Amino acid sequence: MQKNPPGIVVCVQDCEAAASWLQKYLFFERREETVSHGIRMQNENCVLYLTEGEPVIDKLKTGSYLTGIAHVALQCTDIDEAIRYAQSKNLELQLLNGTCFFNPQVFGSGEYYFNIVSPYGMVFEVSRRAGLDTRKDSAVLSGLDHVGIPSPDLEREMEFFENNGFVRDFAPILNRSDPEGDVRCVMLTRDGFTLEIYSFPDLIPIKKSGAGPFSSLVDLGFSGVSPSGVEIIRREA
Repeated sequence: MQKNPPGIVVCVQDCEAAASWLQKYLFFERREETVSHGIRMQNENCVLYLTEGEPVIDKLKTGSYLTGIAHVALQCTDIDEAIRYAQSKNLELQLLNGTCFFNPQVFGSGEYYFNIVSPYGMVFEVSRRAGLDTRKDSAVLSGLDHVGIPSPDLEREMEFFENNGFVRDFAPILNRSDPEGDVRCVMLTRDGFTLEIYSFPDLIPIKKSGAGPFSSLVDLGFSGVSPSGVEIIRREA
C-alpha cells in the first residue's frame, strides 16, 4: 500500500522562497523534507516537492506548443470568491476580460477556471466544476483538481496512463481556445488523482527538454516516461 499521495516534482532556483510563497498565498503547508525530492508542500491532497535547480524553460515558437506537465489545478468551490482573493493579494492572474474562463463539455456540465502565475515559473489553474455545489467550509483554494499535460498524441498518452490503471472521466471532447484554436481534451483519474490530457490539432507539438518547472510525477505506483515526456518516478516505500 502506498504511504504517500501522488506528488509533482517542481524545479525552482530558490526552494525556501517558493515554499514561503506557496504558504502565504496558496494555502500550502510545509510537511517534511525528503532527501530525494526536496521540500514537501501540501494543500490537502495536492503535494508538491520543491527541488533546487535551474529550471529549463524552452522558448515557445509561433504556431507550436510545449508538451509535458504545464500546470497544476487547485480546486475552489466559488470561482468569483477565488478571483477576489487572488486580486486582493495582487497575484499575477490570467483572466478573460476580468472574469474566469469556461471550458464547456468537461465533466458534462463544464468547468470554470483562471490561472495564477507564480514568480517562480509555476502556473496554477484555479478550477471549479460547474456541476458541484458551492461550499463554504473549506479554504478558498482547497486541494488538487487535476494536473495538466499537453501531449503530442492524445491517444498514445491516454493509452500510456490507462495501461497503468487510470480511467477516463469522460470521452475525449473538442473545445476551442483562442489563440490556440481547437483543443482536444480528456480527463483520466486513478484513486482520486486526475490528469487533464490535451492537444492542439492546429499547432506543432514541441517535446519539452529538461525540467521547467514541473518536471515529474512521483508515488503513482509505476515508473516510465509518457509520450509527452512526463517522467513517472516510482519511489520505494
